[in-house]
Amino acid sequence: MNFMFDTLYDQKGLTVMAKGLRKTLGKKKNKITVVFAIIVIIFAIPSKEISAGEIITLFFAILMIVAFIWQDSINAFFARSKMLKGANRATAEFNDDVYTCTTEIAKTDWKYENIKAIAESENYFVFFLSKNHGQLYDKRSIMGGTSEQFVQFIIDKTGLKIEKI
Repeated sequence: MNFMFDTLYDQKGLTVMAKGLRKTLGKKKNKITVVFAIIVIIFAIPSKEISAGEIITLFFAILMIVAFIWQDSINAFFARSKMLKGANRATAEFNDDVYTCTTEIAKTDWKYENIKAIAESENYFVFFLSKNHGQLYDKRSIMGGTSEQFVQFIIDKTGLKIEKI
């Protein structure tokens, strides 16, 4: 069975990709970040009389909370700014042996064993080849079968569990 996807790498999709990375290959790093953030916030709680230094510390704690809440969107923004021109739309075809991704600038065959982790959201599948390389597939554009059939296909090909995000 052949599956095909047509995916636009926009802010929404890249935000899902960032969240997927955080919940799969980045789990350990994310736990460390959460502990660090909690410690900083606890130390930033001002005493009864607020000094200038405590105001600055409180400001940075609030900034950290904001960055923590929107971390996936922030990471997506920077990822999008680093994308090569012509790589913002990709079509992918999944065959028995390999899957092929095509953009305006390249056509690449990928082996299923290169996939390190897979995440699934309401509208996307995300494959991670490393902590720095992910691939996004828009479920709304799937051709050649259903999302459920694709899930079974990709589990059979990779042997990986799919993380729901």
